[in-house]
Amino acid sequence: MKKLLSLIRACFKDNMSIFKIKSKNKNSKYLPFILALVLMISFYNYSELLIEPLIEVHLEYVVITLFVVGTCVMTFMEGIYKSSGILFNCKDDDLLLSLPIKKSTVLFVRLLKFYVFELIFNSLFLIPALISYAVHVNPGIMYYIVSVFGILLLPIIPIVLSTIMGIFISFVSSLAKNKNIMQTIFTFFLCGVIYVILFRMNGFVESLAENAKSINDLIIKIYYPAGLFINMIIDFKFIDLIKFIFVNVLPLVILVLTFKNMYFSINSSLKIVKKKSGYSKDTNYKIVTSSKRSAFIKKEIKKLINTPVYILNSCFGLVLYLGIIIYAVINVDGVISKFQAGGANIPFDLYSIIPLVILGLVIFTSLLSSLTCSMISLEGKSFNILKSLPIKPIEIIMYKVYTVLVVEIPIILIGVIISIIKFKIGIVPSLLLIVASCVFPFISGIFGIIVNIKYPKLDAKDDTEVVKQSMSSFIAVTGGMLGTGAFIYLMFKLIDFKLNISLVMLAVLILALIISSCLYWYAKKVSSKEFEKLVV
Repeated sequence: MKKLLSLIRACFKDNMSIFKIKSKNKNSKYLPFILALVLMISFYNYSELLIEPLIEVHLEYVVITLFVVGTCVMTFMEGIYKSSGILFNCKDDDLLLSLPIKKSTVLFVRLLKFYVFELIFNSLFLIPALISYAVHVNPGIMYYIVSVFGILLLPIIPIVLSTIMGIFISFVSSLAKNKNIMQTIFTFFLCGVIYVILFRMNGFVESLAENAKSINDLIIKIYYPAGLFINMIIDFKFIDLIKFIFVNVLPLVILVLTFKNMYFSINSSLKIVKKKSGYSKDTNYKIVTSSKRSAFIKKEIKKLINTPVYILNSCFGLVLYLGIIIYAVINVDGVISKFQAGGANIPFDLYSIIPLVILGLVIFTSLLSSLTCSMISLEGKSFNILKSLPIKPIEIIMYKVYTVLVVEIPIILIGVIISIIKFKIGIVPSLLLIVASCVFPFISGIFGIIVNIKYPKLDAKDDTEVVKQSMSSFIAVTGGMLGTGAFIYLMFKLIDFKLNISLVMLAVLILALIISSCLYWYAKKVSSKEFEKLVV
């Protein structure tokens, strides 16, 4: 037992440090909790909007069903690529296997770390919905006991399923020469397939909404643990609680016992570097030189490609963006009808504001695809080497921002150009969309690098800790969500003044350019000095 506790303590000390912020400002330590509180308040308000119409038909529990299913799907999707960093490519396998510790114990501790991280973030979504339900229904004490069990146990099965998918992806990747690229391709493919399946379920979701009285029975057939949880909230039975615990815990036990040997074999294979054939001593090598900017951009792109969790976390939104654009072009009538059928109370014709819809999609994709929020942290122990180069800090900062522009702008422009051709958008709105495709990735890039310099994580043990478990990533994503909401809100308000579409777009772009200028000024005057003070 002492060995297990020591292993858990060491594992969590190294990797679960998202709430540890290194800053001279004493108030900075409260920032994670403030952001978490803001996020929970936002989801509480959203759950309030959902529950109000359900109260009239006495179906308040449906709001919990939606949040439970949503968080489980989110955990599964996120866990597929998060498992590659938390569970695989671990640097301490040789040390752990040399100690008198069972393989199943090591795998269990790593899964426990995975579980705790998901538990923290899932709680930010589930707790507001549970509070909203309690406020309106005023349930008994058993509701709160069941809620605690639900928060603790509901993430387990999605984690187990995503781990199985991660094992499959890592196993296939371990057989290839370039393991990182293969791992990225497989994960992109599987995530894409899952998103397509979920999108195809729109008709099924509409059917659920139309038959809300039987939604609990349908949920039980689809996802049994969620159904048990809702049953206990409506009418608590002790036997349901026993079933709920058993159904959630058993898959974890089976996973640990089944994959303990295969898990370490895959980890070992991932560390083997396969030699390329065709090497000759007589080969003539040519040294190619390039500018500082080109060298930096190539280095950052290479690091992006060779870090699966980094490219998946940052670039999957770009791939999804292209998929949405292509689907909308093929079936625009179907997309708009589904949008309106989903309950979107839009007081105007969507066909008449297609340029604004595309602009909103560009803003959403750009601000939520933050590559730079991890770039400084990913330097790790080599950061001091970066600082020692005869290059000004602002140049290094901007080179990293340029990398974002090189990656994001072509993809966003492809979607914009396809939309312009398909929907025959006028010259002025088209030009404004093209400018927006350059401005908003710049905002995302420079904001991300500013945040990462402010809250770096240079002592991380692996890439996943940097990309998924760092304060800079959390702030960048939260800031992107808030920024997207603010810009889209501004567009709706300007439409209310009956302004021309082009004028609305121009006003949004002027604001974006002002924000870009302010962020650049801050990076040059403040972030550059903070960069110089950073040490590993």
